[in-house]
Amino acid sequence: MTSFDGQWHAKNFDATINGNSIEIQLKYDDSSSLYWKGSFPQDTDVREITSVADKAALENSILGSQDSTKVFTIDGDNIVFEMSMLGTTRTVHLKKV
Repeated sequence: MTSFDGQWHAKNFDATINGNSIEIQLKYDDSSSLYWKGSFPQDTDVREITSVADKAALENSILGSQDSTKVFTIDGDNIVFEMSMLGTTRTVHLKKV
């Protein structure tokens, strides 16, 4: 089983995976805002991980996802997910730092 613990990055995104949780910050210039915080079960070798949102953490984040769950796909050395904001959907490819 592979551990995904550590820091991950994509353009405008910084993510931290620790144990069975993930937190993703949306970055702009010198500021950041919580985009996603939720579970990230690592006790399996599946290619898709369904994260359950930490609604309490996300409810006060203006740019936080409103989704109840988010699917993360393991693609080689990337963790891939889709994010939607203001009617636009983007595919994000996180790489381990």
